[in-house]
Order: sequence, then C-alpha cells, then structure tokens
Amino acid sequence: MALLAVVFRWCFIAFLSAGAWGVHAQMPLQLSNQSVKLTDAGLWYRLSNVSSDFASDWTPSLDQAELMTGSILGRSGRFVASIPLTNQEARTWFVIPNTNFMDQGVAYWQPDQGVAKKIADFSQQRGQSIPSLLHAQTFPLNLPANASGRLWIVISAQHYPTPVPLSFDTQSEFYHYKSVINAVTISAVVVMLTLAIIALVISLRVRLGLPFWCAGYVGLHGVGWAVASGLVNDLVPSIPVNLTYGGMYIFPFAIACAAMFSKGLFSPLLSERKLGKALQYFATASFVLGVILAFVPFQTTFYVSHIIAMVWVPLSLYIGITMLSKQDFRAKYYLVGNLLYSMSLMYYVASHGNVFAHLLYPELVVLAALALDCICIMLSLSEWLQLKQREYLKVMFEARIDPLTQVGNRFALNEALESVGKDYCMVFIDFDGVKQINDGQGHKAGDQFLMDAADLMRRHAPAADQVFRSGGDEFVWLIGGDDVSNDTLASELEQRILDTEVALRKHWPTAGISYGIAHKHTGKSPIDCLATADKRMYQHKASKRKPSLNDSL
Repeated sequence: MALLAVVFRWCFIAFLSAGAWGVHAQMPLQLSNQSVKLTDAGLWYRLSNVSSDFASDWTPSLDQAELMTGSILGRSGRFVASIPLTNQEARTWFVIPNTNFMDQGVAYWQPDQGVAKKIADFSQQRGQSIPSLLHAQTFPLNLPANASGRLWIVISAQHYPTPVPLSFDTQSEFYHYKSVINAVTISAVVVMLTLAIIALVISLRVRLGLPFWCAGYVGLHGVGWAVASGLVNDLVPSIPVNLTYGGMYIFPFAIACAAMFSKGLFSPLLSERKLGKALQYFATASFVLGVILAFVPFQTTFYVSHIIAMVWVPLSLYIGITMLSKQDFRAKYYLVGNLLYSMSLMYYVASHGNVFAHLLYPELVVLAALALDCICIMLSLSEWLQLKQREYLKVMFEARIDPLTQVGNRFALNEALESVGKDYCMVFIDFDGVKQINDGQGHKAGDQFLMDAADLMRRHAPAADQVFRSGGDEFVWLIGGDDVSNDTLASELEQRILDTEVALRKHWPTAGISYGIAHKHTGKSPIDCLATADKRMYQHKASKRKPSLNDSL
C-alpha cells in the first residue's frame, strides 16, 4: 500500500503540475482596481534552518531560502513568497493563499528602502481577524496610494496536496467570493448532517442496520468536510489543533459505511454474488486502513485516501449500472448521486493543476454534488424502507388472516378481543356435517365447504371484518359499537345465522349451523363472554341431537 501511495503521489503531481497560468511572481505586481491572481510556479522559496516559532523571530530574508522552480504541489514544510508590488489607489486588498492545509501563516510588508513589519498572522489555529474564508486562508493588506514595496508571505504545512496560488482581491470581490464559498459550504454541511441525524433516528426506531450505514455514509462526509474546510476551527477557535487535516483521516471510514450501505441496499441481489463479497472486503479494508492511517503522516494518509476514492468511484458506478439493468428502482437514485459525485471529483482534481487553475469554485462543486448525492442516498433509503414496510405489512396481514377462508385467524381474534370497546356481543358458530363431507367427498370438498361458509358469513354478518376462524369448523362473530345497544340484536343475529344456513344448504344440503350468542353482561371480560358463547353453542348442538316426540311415537 505504501508503494501504491508513492506511485500515485508522483502521477498525481505530474498530472496537476503540467502547464502554467496567471502572472509571474517575480514581475512587479501592479495593483489598481481589479483582482490579480499569481500562480505558484516560481513563487515560493523553501525555508530551512528556521526555528519552530518563525512567526515571532523570523526576519524577512531569502538568505536561507531555496527557490522552487516548479509548483509547491506535493511538498511539505515552510515556504516564503517575496512579491514586489505597487498600489495605485488607497484601498484594502484581501490576499488569499489558496490552500486550506496550513498550520502557520505570517505576512510582512516592507516599503521600498524601509524595514519589514509584520501585518498579519493568519495561522489556522490562531483564527483570523476578519470573518474567515472557508477552504483557504486570507488576510487584509491596507496600502496607501502609490505605495511601493515588497510583500512577504510565509506558510507552513504538513503537506500541500494542491498548488498554492495567491489572489489579491478588492473588498467587494472578496466579500462576494467569501459569501458564496461560506454559504454553499455551510449549507451543504448542514444538509449532510441533518440527513445523517434523520437516518440515525430511523436506525434507532426500526433497529435495522442499513439506516445506520446510511447515517455513517452521509454523516462522516458531512463531518469530514466541516473539519477540512476549516469550519470547526472557526466555530471553536480555542481548539489548539489544525483540524483541516481531519477530513482525510475520516474519509476511509465514510467509504467503509458507503460500501456496507450499498451491499445492504441491494440485498439479497448482492449478498450471494461475488460483488456483494467484494463490497464486504472493500468495507473491511477501508475501515482497517482508516485505523492504520491515524498513526501515519498526513502525506501518506492523503494519497491512500485518494487511492480508496479511485477504487470506490468506479465500483459504485458499476453497482448502480448493474442494479439499474436489473430493474431495481432503488438504483436510479443511487446511480444519479454517485455519478454527480464522480464528475465533481474529476472537476476538483483538474482544478488543482496549473492548466485548469482558472476553474471556479472547485470545493463548492464537490460539496454541492456530495450534498445532492446524500439526498439521492436518502431517497434510496426511503425506497428501501417502503419496500420493507410493504413486506412487513404483508407478513402482518398473513399472520392475522386464515389462509384457507381469508377471514381473521385466532391471533387476529385475540387482538380484536383486547381492543374491543365497552359494548360488545359475540356469536360462536360451529358447522354441522363437516365430518360427513370430508368422509364422503374428500378433504378437498371439506375445504371448499369452509371457504363457501366463510364467504356466506362475510355477507350475512353485521360487518365482514368481524368474522374470525377460531379453529377447524368453528367461527366467531364479534360485534361492537352502537349496534350492541339494540334490544332486538339477538333476534337479528339469529335471523342472519338462519339466512346463512339456508344459503349454505343450497349447495351443501347435509350441512347445518350450531351457534351460541353471548352479550357483554354474561361475563366480566371479552374472554368470559366468548367462553359463554362457546358453551351455549354446544348446548344448541346438543339440543338438536335429542329425539323429538314424533320420533319416539
């Protein structure tokens, strides 16, 4: 992995360092009324033999400096830029060293034939004297009209993963630029963190793993960009650590969550396939690398994290395309989100080279695409949750419905008894002659008889959803609500049962119905009432078996 990181580093640097664009640093810089941008080619000198507290004891000088003829890209340590300039009108300029990975930054102004004076300390840990600019550092440069001299800028960082150009912006241009950068960054981070909280709450409520991985995928990206942009350091300036490096350390864990989310989202289509196993291995490897990278220099972490990204981007696109080809509706959101994110990363990488250094707002493009990606991921999760809900409702329905007769089963009856109101009445029904049908015509005919009987009861019972099969050929009618207070309810129920029996005998002449009716006053609880109805049903059945007077004569 270390060898891959080294190879990737030099390929990355070679790609981004090609070409040049902007104003050469050693030409006298004329500041008038428009912004000026200097590329870092030939701009920076490496400083050596300087104490750690160069911000207070360093004297502007190039005696111990080595001119970097190329880009600062891929370097580390302390560098100084010495820029001769003149200012035509009295105004305040905002100087932007366009790098976020900066530990210390100090600026000096040295008038012609004068002594250099420290004018700004824009170190990341020390905060800034003006509202900060995210993704970069800045400091104000107040110059009188016709001022001429030399601007010294000293920066220090563990690693410069991008070129470090300098921009000189007017007040209006700077505040416009800052408002766009900060507003989009904060909005994107807030969107990602909000979506992560929603996913985490869903995970706690439904107790399923996929929303948790979604929360990790979205939330860790949000946290990573919050620290990488300098937002956390700005919100909590007392933190003595430069957290901007933290985004790269968090990234492998975010990708591990993304891989697990992808595996779970398209399960079981991926679970038993090689692709599903590859996602599992990739997630494990990313997590392990994330732990290891916490103990290595940032430079290694930066390139290893980019290797992980280079593997994940095509893998995620392949998964999206594969699942979409299988008509998986969740893939449309997943593929769109990852496609936007992949294209933004290409734009972001290209903008860090001198050839495409003029590309606007590279960090914002990535953040906006990532926020949209997270929204798409949440839409994929919502589709998955709806599918799970439909599966759950189907299981719940099947668990409460008798599969043969399609009326409520014993479990549904118990639930109905627990939730029945204060007024209720029950009819316990047992069909006569079922054994004769089974013995004479077969069990298939017996099943058909029960289905016909259930269908007739749904027609003649006070409400179709009040019919339950308690077992075998036994059924229960549960009546609740205002109908129970009717004094003629018992006679009405007897008539309904008689109508059911008459209709049943048209196709099953040997069948009959034994029943028992019980009101709420016949027991202390619905269970007692049901037992009373059951007892009365057996009494009714027994009464039909006694020989009549005519039979005995």
